[in-house]
Amino acid sequence: KGEKLVASYGALPAAAYLERYGFLPRTGAARRFAATAELRFELREEDRFIDDKLNLLYLNGAIDGEEVEDGFVEACLGGEPDPEVLRFLRLSLLEGPDAFLLEPIFANEVWNHLGAPISRENEAAVIQAVSDEAEAARQGMLVEASGIYERLRSAELDALEATQRWADAEVLTLPAKEYYQERRLKSLGLDTEWDETEGNQWTGSRGAAW
Repeated sequence: KGEKLVASYGALPAAAYLERYGFLPRTGAARRFAATAELRFELREEDRFIDDKLNLLYLNGAIDGEEVEDGFVEACLGGEPDPEVLRFLRLSLLEGPDAFLLEPIFANEVWNHLGAPISRENEAAVIQAVSDEAEAARQGMLVEASGIYERLRSAELDALEATQRWADAEVLTLPAKEYYQERRLKSLGLDTEWDETEGNQWTGSRGAAW
């Protein structure tokens, strides 16, 4: 008796708060989390590797049986995307020389590899995909609303702008990122320049081949 009654409505994006409970949080962690906008990313139907990618998503629990035919992820963004969203996008945009990771021999490893940048081209495509989706969402909410709906629009626009700032910053860091090839060479101890004198010190892959 006499103590405050405190209720938690959970961590939800702004639109979900308004839809479920009819209000938007104004303070605290709930307010910070609510400053997000929901975006959807999908595998491309014309992707020649779509079956391999759907299988990987299903085997790694990224999609369930009902979604396996579509291959999509819905994410709340308000700045830096969740690592699992980036993992999905790296897989979704895996193509060209990078597609060798879809070979069966890598089946047990590729999901872990996707947790870090694969190649500069793939990572640039991932950043662009996030930027494009954020911009498309922003263009759809340029008309001002009123009352609580204007607050919702403002919160989501802030989130999309934060996401765009993240994308702009990530583009600048592309040259400094470590990609799959560098990580693989480092794991094999082959990340230093070759010196002929090493031939007497190394065996196996590092030694000279004749």
